[in-house]
Formats: sequence, C-alpha cells, structure tokens
Amino acid sequence: MEKIALDIHRKILIPTDYSPACNNAVAYGMEFCRIYGCSAEVFHVSVGEDDKADSSSFTSRTISYYKDKYGIDTDFVVTKGSVTQRIANETLVSVFGFVVLGTPGNNGFQRLTGSYAAKIIDLVSAPVIVVQNKSFKKIENIVLALSSDVEKIDGGKIAAVVNFFEANVHIMYSDEKVVGLRNMDKLVSSKNIRYKKISPSINSVLQALNYCRDIDADLLISVSTASSSQSLRNEQLVFNVMQMPVMCLSI
Repeated sequence: MEKIALDIHRKILIPTDYSPACNNAVAYGMEFCRIYGCSAEVFHVSVGEDDKADSSSFTSRTISYYKDKYGIDTDFVVTKGSVTQRIANETLVSVFGFVVLGTPGNNGFQRLTGSYAAKIIDLVSAPVIVVQNKSFKKIENIVLALSSDVEKIDGGKIAAVVNFFEANVHIMYSDEKVVGLRNMDKLVSSKNIRYKKISPSINSVLQALNYCRDIDADLLISVSTASSSQSLRNEQLVFNVMQMPVMCLSI
C-alpha cells in the first residue's frame, strides 16, 4: 500500500475580529505559512458602518503590513453578515487546507472567539486549528486522538493531514476494533508512529491532554465523526488549560 500523497491545499484561512486572541491567531497562522510554504487569507466580518476595516485604505495597509512583516502572500477580505455563516461560506467559495481560529479560552468570550468557536468548527469543511495564547512552534510531535464513536477510520483523509507536517505521530484510541486503525502505519509517511490505548472508563480528554504534556506535543488532532457529540470536541478540549493547539478533524 502506497503512502498517501500530500494533497492539502496550501492556503489557510484566518478569521479575525482584531481581538488579542485573533491577533495571536494571525501571528500563529503567518508563521505556519512561512514554515510550510502556504499563503493566507485574513478574513474579517464587519459589524457596522463604523467598522474601520470597511475602508479600502485600511485594507491596503493591512495587506502591506502582513506581507512586509511575514513575507507571506496574503489576501485580506472584509464582508458583512453572520460571523459563523460568513466564515463557513468562505470555505465553500475558496479552497483552504486549514482554518486557524483564535480563542481566549473559557474566560472572557468575545464576539468571534470563545462561544462561536464550536459553531465554526461544526460548519466549516476544512480542518480547524484552534489556538490560544501560545506562539507558533514547528509541529514535530502530533497526538492523534480518536473519539469513542469512531468505528472506521478514513485513513486517506487522516494521513493526508498528518503527512502534511512530516511529524512524529502518536495515535490514541480506546477500541482496538476500529476498522483501519492498524493500517495507519502503512499510510502515514512518518517513520515514528506509535499507538497508545486509553481507558474508556477515564476522562478521554484528560488522558489526551496529559499524554500531550508527557511527550511535549506541538499539536493535538481530535478525530471525530461529523455528527459526533463526544467529549473530544467539547470545550474542555478546545479551550484546554494547557493552551495546547487543537485541530478538529471530522471524518
């Protein structure tokens, strides 16, 4: 069986409302682009007539700022409407490999971030990387956590995402009967792939976060079904106290 070809589109979407959390997400996303050879679209949903981002001069200055500071090919898009729906629509109009979403955590929810994060994760088609206050660090250790309702792995989709980073991969699972689980080592290009079984009777989010801490992981990928209501997609994970960047990936 051949390794899955790297087919992730090398453009990322970074929504912003100019809050500190979103500003950090922009910086994270730009460094992400620099390391992985991507371009970026910074996306703002305007809130009214007095929104400074509506002006063409502001848009021009913003594009120049990002290009000059990060050396990244950057688009800046301003639109109006529902925050969550506009972001979701943008992922349908244009093709993005990832969405980078900033959040301040469980405290101090803001208009775009916080309570909107879960809605955005559910609506967009691309994998969403949720970041808090940590700066970008090259992704060398990934924890891939399968939610308990995953009965069959879409090995191609998972492998395409994992292979993008060329990182060490640690797969956490609770059921050895998951179809396709043991074929991952044939699909993932990493030379270092490990499997770790977790106890279904213990909080799965806590186990995943503790394991991330133990191996000094750079990214936790939460894999769940599109209709999942399992804990690996809840606020405890996305707004985790470790401030671990979390990618939400639906299969």
